[in-house]
Parts: sequence; C-alpha cells; structure tokens
Amino acid sequence: MAASRSCPSWRHPSLVEDGFVRFVDSTTQPRFVEEVSGLGSTARRLGTAPDARSPFTLGGRLSGSAPFQLEGTVGPVMGPLVLDVKGKLSDLALTRVNPYMNQYLGWIARRGVVGLTFDYRIADDTLDAKNEVVVGQPEIAPSRRGRAVRERIGVPLDTLVSLLKDSRTRCGRASGKP
Repeated sequence: MAASRSCPSWRHPSLVEDGFVRFVDSTTQPRFVEEVSGLGSTARRLGTAPDARSPFTLGGRLSGSAPFQLEGTVGPVMGPLVLDVKGKLSDLALTRVNPYMNQYLGWIARRGVVGLTFDYRIADDTLDAKNEVVVGQPEIAPSRRGRAVRERIGVPLDTLVSLLKDSRTRCGRASGKP
C-alpha cells in the first residue's frame, strides 16, 4: 500500500498590521518613489495543494493619503496561478505618477486625481479583467519629451483629455478587458 503524501499548508492566518513599505523605481527620471503606510494584510489557509484557495485582504494608504483596498482569493503557493481579486484606489494625485507620464506620454500633470476599481480573475492561464478609471479635474502640460512622444503616438495628449472631459471636468470612465 502506497503511503499518502500530504501537501504542506499554513493553518494559521498571516497578518500584517500598521505596516510600511517604500518602493523606488530608478528607471525613470526623476525616480518614482511611493510609500504605503497603515498597511494591513491578512491571508488564511495558504497551501500548495492544487485545489488550495486562500482568502486574503490588503489595504493601506499611498503617499498623499490615497486609500486602497484589495480582497479576494489566491490559489496554491507553487502554482498553477489562480487569482480572484477586487480592489479600489481613491484620490491618487496625478502628480504622483509624473515620472511615468513624462517618460511614456511626454506630458506631466499639474493637478488632478485618479480613482480605480477593478475585478480580476485568472484561471487556466486566462485573465478576465474589468476596470473602471475616473480622472478628476486633470490639468496636464507637455514636458521636454513631449515632441518625441507626440511623434510616436501621433495625437497630442491634451486634445484627447479635452475630448474626454465631462461637465464636471472628469475624464470619462474607461472600462474594459485587456
């Protein structure tokens, strides 16, 4: 009779309370720096068995007091990748992402906020993603890289933003699947 092998699992919850994380991306000029404070996280029933499903939560505040919250379930630690997660980010100042806007769009934000809600599922190597993005009161200006990026994408970003604004100066809700 063959001996049965059990897959390891963590029965006790994993918990982080009032944590802090600092992220630095040196690939942009200037460097992108983001800090997460008040970080809280829970994970239960982590395991390596193929049918393992672990509920988790993650939340905190990004620099500038933008709150975020994620919750869902994740599959086995060693794969295959299974993920079901919903999340929300509110009131992130657009100026926080200027290093990326400058590098990839050739524009920078003078003001504005962004909010995001999403629902992502990964199973059988297939991603199902739903996003809703709202940008409030965006004010943007070309950066020194603007001309090169404009030539690459063919349309000035300020024209696109003007077309997307509603009567409350919000850019429309972008929703969809990748």
